[in-house]
Amino acid sequence: MKTIIALEELIKEDEAHLKLAKKQLADHESGTNKLSPMVKGSTEATIEEASKRLEKNRNKLAEFLSKDLAELEKQERIKEAIIRKNYFDFQKKRIKRDKRVSNDIKLEAMMIIDELPEGENLGIEDDILYGIAEKSIKMQLNLHERMDDKLTEIKNEFSAHLEGLEDEDINELSILSNQIAVVILHLSVLVSNIEENLAQEEEPIEFSGFPKFEDWWIQELWINHQAYFGLYKWRQIVAGLCQSGEQKRAWDIIFSNWIS
Repeated sequence: MKTIIALEELIKEDEAHLKLAKKQLADHESGTNKLSPMVKGSTEATIEEASKRLEKNRNKLAEFLSKDLAELEKQERIKEAIIRKNYFDFQKKRIKRDKRVSNDIKLEAMMIIDELPEGENLGIEDDILYGIAEKSIKMQLNLHERMDDKLTEIKNEFSAHLEGLEDEDINELSILSNQIAVVILHLSVLVSNIEENLAQEEEPIEFSGFPKFEDWWIQELWINHQAYFGLYKWRQIVAGLCQSGEQKRAWDIIFSNWIS
């Protein structure tokens, strides 16, 4: 679960900041590296703030890892449970109105809320939630999860196409099966990226997909010049659909892997 991953990363960062600040203060007190009064005060404030944040994140992580909802609710008083429930019931509305954070972090925070089990009052306080959301964006956890799901889907579909083949044919493909799935995933991501770019144009362009790829181009590549020109033209048409330099570079790599 990405919430736990992000919390663990936040704890590591807080520990590192706290260690550095404590070392600076220790060096000052020992006379090794004197700090100005302003820097000393800032370092002390950093230690205090990082310590509180670290304790809070550790407690929240421990709660997620070791306590189930039933046990948590038993420990809470009825009044605290009501306050907590109201806090999380209106959390999305509160986040939408919060002008302190960017829309990207708001959106990620609300996606994290949706990821939590329905019907369970196991929420995350706003300040921790924002920290998790920011870390999730930086680590692209949503992207990684989507890519993993998509790759699994492609592999399953590829395996379905192998049904009916002889065992010896499947053994020949086994080495390439993962590579084929990854190439298809990369191509799928490129198509989605091109679609998004075209949809964002002032006059949106409908993307009808790539032109048809002919297998005989590869089969006759070295003996038929028409196969070479057909493949080359197909490559140029797809390259022309790429909107950015990043897409064009991605297509060059995908095409090379595809041909291989």
